[in-house]
Amino acid sequence: MRDIQLPMRIAYIAKLTALGLTVYEMDAVPQNAPTPYVIIGEFLSSEISDKTHFGHKASQLLDIVTKSPKNKVEGSKEVDLLANQIFGVINSKAPFIINDDLQSVNIKIIQDKKLNAIVETDRVYRRLIRFEHTIRQLN
Repeated sequence: MRDIQLPMRIAYIAKLTALGLTVYEMDAVPQNAPTPYVIIGEFLSSEISDKTHFGHKASQLLDIVTKSPKNKVEGSKEVDLLANQIFGVINSKAPFIINDDLQSVNIKIIQDKKLNAIVETDRVYRRLIRFEHTIRQLN
């Protein structure tokens, strides 16, 4: 049985940066980071191996963050457009190859939630998306 946490994070970062997005890991976002950016959040997994296959059920939380000046009401359109791009590379019909040893054989969205807030000088728009994967160990 292989550890899937680091390979999954690497695969997600590669797919998101290929879209031109800035990606941070949870708790590593600089205080004045320019938006938009995506946070690779909580990762959960459990083993689903049987007599012939090693596997995992895993979920990955993504937090998409955008903002606009407090006095300018733009809405959450930008965060929605970014979510749509992310769906296209994560939750598509193309195989989700994690690395030479691991492949996600099934992906679905199990959470999609918006959070909006007004802070000192900005309106912050966030979209939290949790993807669930069924992962098979190939080698």
